[in-house]
Amino acid sequence: MIKLLLVDDHPIFLDGLKQFVESHDGFEVLCAKSAEEAAVLMDNNQFDLLLLDITIIGGGGMDILRSLNEAGSTVPVIFLTVHITPQDTVEALKLDVRGIILKESAPSEIMDCITMVLNGGTYFDRGVTERALQHSVDTPSHRKEALDSLTAREREIVSLVSRGLKNREIAVECGLTEGTVKTHLHNIFGKMAVKSRTQLLIALGKVSDDDFI
Repeated sequence: MIKLLLVDDHPIFLDGLKQFVESHDGFEVLCAKSAEEAAVLMDNNQFDLLLLDITIIGGGGMDILRSLNEAGSTVPVIFLTVHITPQDTVEALKLDVRGIILKESAPSEIMDCITMVLNGGTYFDRGVTERALQHSVDTPSHRKEALDSLTAREREIVSLVSRGLKNREIAVECGLTEGTVKTHLHNIFGKMAVKSRTQLLIALGKVSDDDFI
């Protein structure tokens, strides 16, 4: 049984998402309406995944993420929120948040995000990460910061893209399915604030080779 903790101070949304996730086999969802309630549940349960709203009673999801990071927790975290500022997005990426998705997303997309993160991947709303990084990727330090937010697998795929390999060729090279490669590219585009391979290659052309070492 996969155990999730959902933290949100909007009861209707909380109950609706709990019912939706638990309608899928193998899921148990516990809910908290505040940071304090979340802390009690985390002390008494072992969770496989946390879904946090960034603004909740008694301290936001960002505070919980910081505390988990300081404690060395390996439980993956997804931010599920109405709005997140560019500054919070950048900080969340530094703190290794595994997903950011908006509440307005389709239920199926939220479930895709949950599944991807549980399988060890990441899932980011492209618009959110683009807004966070578009104002900063034109400077070397922030381009380096964007690259540093990539996982080892994403960096490998970026390297193969820069060599001109197509999705099918990347899949063979990495031992992945072509669909998985496309998902990784979706997340890479979001983190690098680009919308296509061409834009990614242009961005990479502005980064020194040392940034890939």
